[in-house]
Amino acid sequence: MKMKPATLAPAGTLPDSPIEFSRPSWRPLQRVLPGAENDFMYMGHVGALQLYKHRDTRRYLNVHEETGRCYLHTERGYVPCAIEIAIERVLRHEEIYE
Repeated sequence: MKMKPATLAPAGTLPDSPIEFSRPSWRPLQRVLPGAENDFMYMGHVGALQLYKHRDTRRYLNVHEETGRCYLHTERGYVPCAIEIAIERVLRHEEIYE
């Protein structure tokens, strides 16, 4: 039986764990996008990663509560990405095909 080679996740990848719900934590979002709290819904957290969903585009902005670093959700977990890229992906209205 042939086995597929293991695919390594990029450095800094956070595991894909169940979302936990708690009181909204807006400080990480405010550091990345000051004044944008009304454009997002708080969806919960995965460890220290806070999950926010944009009200219009329905896309997630995932922000680490301590570092302010943004992450994209992939099949390998939450992968770090530049803040500018994460914001662009969340705010643009056209369809994204990957």
